[in-house]
Amino acid sequence: MTPLIVLGKDEDIPRAISGFAAASSKLGRQVGGEVALLIRPFEGEGILILAVARQPARVWESRGGTDAPQLLATNLAYAEAEQRLRNLNRKDKGEPGPVRLRGDWKAQLSFEGSQPIVLLTRQVATYGTLTVRGAKGGWTLVFDRKEQWFTKAENRVEE
Repeated sequence: MTPLIVLGKDEDIPRAISGFAAASSKLGRQVGGEVALLIRPFEGEGILILAVARQPARVWESRGGTDAPQLLATNLAYAEAEQRLRNLNRKDKGEPGPVRLRGDWKAQLSFEGSQPIVLLTRQVATYGTLTVRGAKGGWTLVFDRKEQWFTKAENRVEE
């Protein structure tokens, strides 16, 4: 897993999630190339690029109102994929949002086979952690609650 940068990590919804893995990094060696990711939750936009030497870039982009990057049907020339990433990065990041939850967002990127997995976690209470997992088709939210004197342990999933 490669750690990602979260802009607005203390806000309820982060303004941007981004990261890069060089071909020489652990993730880069796993997928055979360089990986770049940028997600803009408020705009409902996201892009992930996998660039392997001497091949067209594989691109995952947001579609259908979700910012979870979805695999395109075709590959793009590296220059075109890079331009899409730059265009998304140039957009205004917006004003800071509300901070009503405890803790900070932490984000990681990994691959399961050829599918990218974005994982965001935030400990919102001493007894509970919120996990947002992005994969094919959108996001899954899980609230993991530890056992406390007032309740039993529980794992709630929302898709």
